[in-house]
Amino acid sequence: MKTLNIKAIIKNDLAVTPEDGELIFKLLNTAIDQKNPIEVNFSGLRTVTTAFLNASIGDLYEKWDSTTLNHFVHLQVNTMTPLQIKKAQSVMENARIKLSQEEIQKDLGEG
Repeated sequence: MKTLNIKAIIKNDLAVTPEDGELIFKLLNTAIDQKNPIEVNFSGLRTVTTAFLNASIGDLYEKWDSTTLNHFVHLQVNTMTPLQIKKAQSVMENARIKLSQEEIQKDLGEG
């Protein structure tokens, strides 16, 4: 399984911008497209914002279902601080809720 080290990819210990998040999104999306499981390593990151996480991980939920994401994308929680874990969980949960609400609206003919 390939490991994606965020700090090495963005060349910074601050994972804060949506632009950096989009770079990580593209790499994760490509791995899933190619059916290559990937581990995401957060080692050495001082700060991780929800803006970064929304663009990198949250946006994956717009393209892939939870089962696919759970199979191919693995966050190395042992490389994350408790706050980073909490933020990642929040972003993933919010992405799932947003998609559920959009599906309901579409089913009701409102979307």
